Amino acid sequence: MFLYLLTRTDTANYDEYISAVVCAKSKKEARYIHPRAEWDNEETILNWNGIKTLDWTSANKVKVTYLGKAKTRLRKGIIDTNQNWS
Repeated sequence: MFLYLLTRTDTANYDEYISAVVCAKSKKEARYIHPRAEWDNEETILNWNGIKTLDWTSANKVKVTYLGKAKTRLRKGIIDTNQNWS
């Protein structure tokens, strides 16, 4: 598993996610992890189809940056998120 920084390339409105750090097997898999997945449930991770939601952007507007190898105890999903509060 690897750590990736997801950053949206479009403009975030108030109370929308700007970025997230996620744990995933690949860059492609990371791109489709929704920042809210941790609070909803794992189903969001598995079923989010990349279409813009009210608080995130579409998958083709997400920049994925490799951060490094994850510790073996980490599972696929969200590590941390950043929302626009201004």
